[in-house]
Amino acid sequence: MNTRTRLTLMACFATLLLAPPGALRAQTSASERPVKKLIEYGWDVPYPDQVRKDIRDMEKKPFDGIIFRLREWNHAFDPRPWDEAKLKPQLDDLAAIEWKTFTDNFLCLYAANNWAMDWFNDEQWEGIAANLRLSARAAKIGRCVGLVFDPEPYGDNPWAYAGKNQDRSFAEVEAQVRKRGGQFMTALQTEMPEVRLLTFFHQSLFDELLAIPDLQLHGPCACVAATSGKVSQYLPHAAGAAAVV
Repeated sequence: MNTRTRLTLMACFATLLLAPPGALRAQTSASERPVKKLIEYGWDVPYPDQVRKDIRDMEKKPFDGIIFRLREWNHAFDPRPWDEAKLKPQLDDLAAIEWKTFTDNFLCLYAANNWAMDWFNDEQWEGIAANLRLSARAAKIGRCVGLVFDPEPYGDNPWAYAGKNQDRSFAEVEAQVRKRGGQFMTALQTEMPEVRLLTFFHQSLFDELLAIPDLQLHGPCACVAATSGKVSQYLPHAAGAAAVV
């Protein structure tokens, strides 16, 4: 497996996932830029019932917010239909959390492909989009500012090329990944138009962007160059401006 090729697919999806309509606007002035926030995240990612129970102790720590997750339903690429009725106890816990000093809280989604997600399977992606809408609804019920997308696969790797797409060119797969990235973001914005999406690693993935004259020699950078001018077309119906935090 070619590591650069794998990172390219990951970067393609992430680029479309993270960039909101208007992402190419002129840079804002320093006075308009958001204030830095300190958000807690670790191996012990809590569930809604734990947050509800322990929030007073949690808020003794010097953070602006935490990252937590739904129990069982927390993988972004899970095509299985999520049962909202079974999720209701967690939604009730989310609604009952009494936030005070933690103002910037996020619900976490993982990227492992443990259920044979196929970028080219429209039926699967209808289910994935429905689950993402439910995730965003849960975040909204919990009065979170947004969601976290952790692209590191703790399980089967969704970014691997060619995988099950041996008969497709890299360009074809790349285009499809970009398309799904747009669908991902649109699904979240359907429930949270101004969702804040926190993610990891992308600055380190693209650290050679300025050092390589020919971007085609560096997989992730080539992907960024190819998609940066086309981002908004994938979110034509998104009602609101999302932001990367």
